[in-house]
Amino acid sequence: MTGRFKDFYKFQAATLATANSCGVSISKPRENAEKIVRYVCNADASLVVFPELVLTGSTAGDFLFDTSYLDEVEAAIKIVCNGLTKAHGKAAVIGFPFAYLDKLYNAALVIYEGAVQGIVLKNNLSANGPLNDQRYFTVGNAFPEEKISFENAEISVGTKLVFKLSDSLTLGVEIGTDRVALSSPAADLVRAGATVIANPSSDFAIAGEYDLFKQSLAARSRELCCMYIYASSGVGESSGKGLLSGLTAIASDGAIVAENIDYYCSQSETSFVWNPRWYKALRKQRAGFGEVAKVKQIIPVAGDIPWVEEISSATKGAELLLRKSPWNPNNEKNFYKNALYIQAHALAKRMAATRAKAIVLGLSGGLDSTVAICAASLYCDLYNVPRTTICAVTMPGFGTSDRTYNNAKQLAESLGVELKEISIVKAVTQHLEDIEHPLDKHDVTYENAQARERTQILMDVANAKCGIVLGTGDMSELALGWCTYNGDQMSMYNINCGVPKTLMAGIIEAFIELAKPCTAAVDCLKDVIATPISPELVPGKQHTELVLGRYELHDFIMYYYLRYHERMSTIKELLAAAFEGDASREEVEHACSVFEGRIKTQQFKRSAAPEGPRVFAIGISASDWSIPSDL
Repeated sequence: MTGRFKDFYKFQAATLATANSCGVSISKPRENAEKIVRYVCNADASLVVFPELVLTGSTAGDFLFDTSYLDEVEAAIKIVCNGLTKAHGKAAVIGFPFAYLDKLYNAALVIYEGAVQGIVLKNNLSANGPLNDQRYFTVGNAFPEEKISFENAEISVGTKLVFKLSDSLTLGVEIGTDRVALSSPAADLVRAGATVIANPSSDFAIAGEYDLFKQSLAARSRELCCMYIYASSGVGESSGKGLLSGLTAIASDGAIVAENIDYYCSQSETSFVWNPRWYKALRKQRAGFGEVAKVKQIIPVAGDIPWVEEISSATKGAELLLRKSPWNPNNEKNFYKNALYIQAHALAKRMAATRAKAIVLGLSGGLDSTVAICAASLYCDLYNVPRTTICAVTMPGFGTSDRTYNNAKQLAESLGVELKEISIVKAVTQHLEDIEHPLDKHDVTYENAQARERTQILMDVANAKCGIVLGTGDMSELALGWCTYNGDQMSMYNINCGVPKTLMAGIIEAFIELAKPCTAAVDCLKDVIATPISPELVPGKQHTELVLGRYELHDFIMYYYLRYHERMSTIKELLAAAFEGDASREEVEHACSVFEGRIKTQQFKRSAAPEGPRVFAIGISASDWSIPSDL
C-alpha cells in the first residue's frame, strides 16, 4: 500500500455532468457506462459515489419495462466492470436497475478495481419522486437470496451490506429515499462499523429548500458520527416533471464539507480528504454506539485502497485539513459569540451556587484576563447585576510593562468595574530575601514567587468581599502546563479553561459587538489583541512563544491530539502542510516535541486545577482528560 498519510483517503461525489457534457443519457446505458469508466479512472479519489440509477438515468420511465433496454443495461455493466479493472485501488458506488428472476430492483453496485463486491437494494420505494419507484421496482427485502452469481463471481445482495475497504474505511450504502425512512439502513450500517455512508439518490430541485436539505444531511452525519456522501441525479436528465437537483454533497460529523450543484457550476469537484478512523475515535466518546449490529454481511474487499500520498495547498478536497485554526475553520462570528455566552451563563450558575457577592480577578492587560473580564461583564449585563460586582485587581511586578499596566487600568475604568491596584514588588522582594534567593537571579523561583503572591492577594480580596476568584488561565496553557502550580493555576472557578489561546482575540471582538462598550474600551480591547503574549515576570522583553513555540501551532496540535487521538507523527505532517510557507520544519518539529512532552508531564497541574466550563467539543480539564499525574 502506498501513501504517506496513513488512513487518509480522498472521497468524491459525482453526477457525470461536465462543462462539455450533459451528463446522463437516458436512452444510452452503454454511453453512460463509458462516462463512468472515464470519470473513475481519471479521478484521484479512493471512493467515487454516483447518483441513483446513473446507468440509465432516474427518469428512464417505461424504458425499464423494455427487455432490449434491460439487455443494454447488462452490456453497460460489463463495460463498467471491464473498464474499471484499470482503476487501481479505486472503489465506486454506481446506481442501476437490477433485473433478477422476472423482478426489477432499484440497486447500487459496489465495485472495486472492476470486481463487483456486492449489490445493495433499495427497500423504501416512493411514488412521488422523479421516478415512480413503486411502479417499476420490488422492495429490496423481498429479494430471495443472500448470495448470487453475478459477473462470474459469487457476491452478496441485500439492503444492509457493509464493505470493509480497509481497517478504517468501512462503507455502507443506502439508496435514495431509504435515507428518510423511519427504519433507514444507515443506523444499522454504522452499528456494524461503517464509517462512510454513501447515498446515491435522485431528488428534484425545490426553491427555498436547498439550505434546509443541506442541514438535514449535516445533521445525519452528526447523529451517525460518520461521513455521509450524497449524489443526486442532475443536468442532462428529463425535466418533464421538474428539474433534478444535481446536488453532490459530503457531510462530516455535523458539517457540510464539500458541495456542488450542476446548474450552478458543473465544473466544480465535490471532493474531501479525511481520515475515517477518526469517526471510530469519536464514537468511543459518545453514547449509543455500543449496540449489537443487525447487519449479518460484512464484506472484506480483496485489495488495497491507497492512502493519500501528499497533502498540500494543491490537494483538492483537503481544504478543511489545511485550515490553520481547525477550532473555527471558517472564522465564523457566531462561533465566538456562542463561546462568550457559554462562559457568561456558566459563571451565572457558579455565582448562584456559591452565593458569591463579588467576582475578583487579576487584570494584567493580556488576552486571558481580558476575556475573563469580558465574560464577567456580559454575565452582569445578562442578569442585571451591577458591573461594580466585578473587582479587577492589577498587580504590577518586576516585569510589568507600561503598555499592559495602562491597558489594565483603562479597561477596568471604561467597563465600569471596581479597580484595585496592589503592587507585588515589596512583598515578593521580602519573600525572596526570606528564602535567601538573590534578587538578580531571574530563574523559575523568581518568576513563580510573583505568580503565587498574586494568587494569594486575589484569594484574600475575594474572602474580604465574600466573592470568588475568577481564574484566567486558558486551555492551551493548561495543555502545556504553562502555569505556576498554586499560582495562576489556581482559582475558585476557571472561566477560560475551555478556550484555546488562539480563540481569545475572536471572543474579545465578539464582546465588542455584543456589549457595544464605549470608544475608550474598544480602543483598549483592540490594543490588548495586538499585544505580544508574555508573562512579564522578568525585567525587559519576555515572549512566551519564543520558548514554547507559536500558540497557533500548539492549538492545531491540541485539536487533533485531543479530538481524534491521532498519532503525533501524522499531526506533524498535517501541521507542516497547513503551515506550509508560514512555519519552518524546525518550528513544526519543536512545537510537536514540546506539546508531546508537556501534555504528559504536566497532568499534575490539571488534576489539581479548579473547575470551569467546557466551551467546545473537547476539553483539557481533569474531568475531560484523565491520565496519571506521575508519568
